[in-house]
Amino acid sequence: MAVLFAFMSLMLILSLSLVLDKSLSTNTLILVGVVFSMFVSSIINIVIALFSKKLHSITFWTMGSLAGSSYADAAMLAVALLLSGLVLFPLAEELNAFAVGEQNAQHVGVSVKRVKLIIMISVCVLVGVCVAVGGTIG
Repeated sequence: MAVLFAFMSLMLILSLSLVLDKSLSTNTLILVGVVFSMFVSSIINIVIALFSKKLHSITFWTMGSLAGSSYADAAMLAVALLLSGLVLFPLAEELNAFAVGEQNAQHVGVSVKRVKLIIMISVCVLVGVCVAVGGTIG
């Protein structure tokens, strides 16, 4: 479920970023992501404030913990890491080109939007699985 919501959040952030800036610049993505994060955090805090007695476990979930995790959870994390690695490893050269900037990567033939999208989806899956296992931190 956390992976689904992470993916939906990514789609919303990408959609808003595309409306504001067709080039999907990193600055726009970061700013839209921060605004979205603050918005979702405020909604969670309102829900916790209104129903604090009933939602006591949400407070601990927002702190994050691996105390209740099992080997099955570790296996799920390992599978997600392996799958993301299999997706990202073939992009090693493109990612190296990103190290010197997006414009330089584009000049050497990297499809910047495609690689960015693949990276964001892979990270979205990894973060979703991590949050499902350990909760959020912060």
